[in-house]
Amino acid sequence: MGEVRGKLVYNGKPVPEGSVLFAPKVDSESVEAGKPASGSPDQNGEFQLSTFRENDGALVGTHIVTYSAPPAPQTIDKEIRAKQALVYKEFGRLKLPPGYTVEVKPGRNDIVLELKK
Repeated sequence: MGEVRGKLVYNGKPVPEGSVLFAPKVDSESVEAGKPASGSPDQNGEFQLSTFRENDGALVGTHIVTYSAPPAPQTIDKEIRAKQALVYKEFGRLKLPPGYTVEVKPGRNDIVLELKK
């Protein structure tokens, strides 16, 4: 396992919404790559990955990384819907390039993920 701390940014500003998934990439010698790791950013866009328990990191190796943007509003409550609409408008169309990979090494890994529209 490698400890993974990261930051989500868009145009140099932190992205405090959504989530990230680090899925181990399958190599030619194995059938299964292993359990993925995930994390969600705080108000500063910073996250830590968890695989088996909270903040334990990710499996060592190459990972395909995906960003899940916050969804479009899905409630009929007008107040909640208005807040969700603001979040979706700002962050709902952000993404990483398809097939984006990161190498997780033993020890601490500090990663900045630059999101695009």
